[in-house]
Amino acid sequence: MRGYVFLSLLIVAFSTTSFLAAVPSVDDFSLDNPFWNGLSTLHQRYGFEYISISNLMSAPPDAIVFIYPSKPIGEGQAQTLKAFLEEGGTLIILDEYGYSNTFLNSLGFGANISSYLLRDPLYKWRSSELPYSWVEFGGKSFKICLNYASTLDPGNGKTLGFSSYFSFLDENFNGVHDAGEPSGRMCVAASYRLGRGLVMVFSDSSIFLNNMLSLGENSLLIEALTSGHTPYLLEDTLTFGAYTTLREKAVSSYLTLYNIMFYSSASYPLISLTAVLVFYAARALYFRLQRPLRAPTLKDKLYNTLRLHPRWDRRVLEDMLSEVFEGFERDRED
Repeated sequence: MRGYVFLSLLIVAFSTTSFLAAVPSVDDFSLDNPFWNGLSTLHQRYGFEYISISNLMSAPPDAIVFIYPSKPIGEGQAQTLKAFLEEGGTLIILDEYGYSNTFLNSLGFGANISSYLLRDPLYKWRSSELPYSWVEFGGKSFKICLNYASTLDPGNGKTLGFSSYFSFLDENFNGVHDAGEPSGRMCVAASYRLGRGLVMVFSDSSIFLNNMLSLGENSLLIEALTSGHTPYLLEDTLTFGAYTTLREKAVSSYLTLYNIMFYSSASYPLISLTAVLVFYAARALYFRLQRPLRAPTLKDKLYNTLRLHPRWDRRVLEDMLSEVFEGFERDRED
């Protein structure tokens, strides 16, 4: 392989890696997304990590798994989640569209998320779409700020959270309380027992987003929920774009390579090999950058002429150059 081809591939690989490392994900509920709709704060501050449904049964005994259903939970996934609960696991479901209704009813909870918009014209943060509610957990009451939430019919569960007496359900999404639309205190959180496991359901998926943790006592609630637990985010129920998926795989590959290079028996040979490759790549880059600065020789001009006129006789051109320019014959022999 020519040197410049290897160098080009190296530059492309370095540029791609740098871009993936520098540009974060922008997908909803991504642990790598530092913007308002991401969960990077949960990752950085509370140690959240992704977990797949296939690894759920091997999670630590103190695992608490948060589920953000951006699509209905499949039958196979439901069976694994049920087994996880029966073994004493804890699930936190945050859903405002009702994607988890089928799963909750398959467990016999009789729960139903309405998917209509909860508003509160009085107890709110800035607008009625951001109402306050009160959630009981661990013997404490937390004033939580919701974000485009819906309501929950708790079925046979224990109600944990209510909106205020002034809230209403905007069933036609016109922003006002029309006749016939439900109003008053409505359930926004409930808990259920299955075997030795615990399920908590919130009818809002936004309360722990980056921009919501600083509102109300949302951060205090997430601290209370995760206290004494190892927190995970279930990856299978999320829908990520191609860039986020590629970035996750790249970061995972980088971490694997890093661990092999610095924490395995092959560390010293790999580090030495990397140092040699970097040296030769830097050397090739140096000479490649220096080459345009060198003045073209008569031999370079001869080659360029033959490239432009391949039918010309090379010997004739060399003889002409030897007669006109002293020393060319010696350079030709060298």
